[in-house]
Amino acid sequence: MKINPKRARVLNGAEIVLVDDVLTSGATSAACVKALKAAGAKSVMIACFSRVLDETIRN
Repeated sequence: MKINPKRARVLNGAEIVLVDDVLTSGATSAACVKALKAAGAKSVMIACFSRVLDETIRN
């Protein structure tokens, strides 16, 4: 994942809130955080509305 170079300067020192509607494995959020931090973001917080559980639900 890469940051658009034309937008990268606005990330320098920024505190970011990344909104994700559903968190499954967390891989996409992790890639986004890595790219944002590499572009200079000071911090990245993830706000998630729901999460998929790893465990199987049995009746």
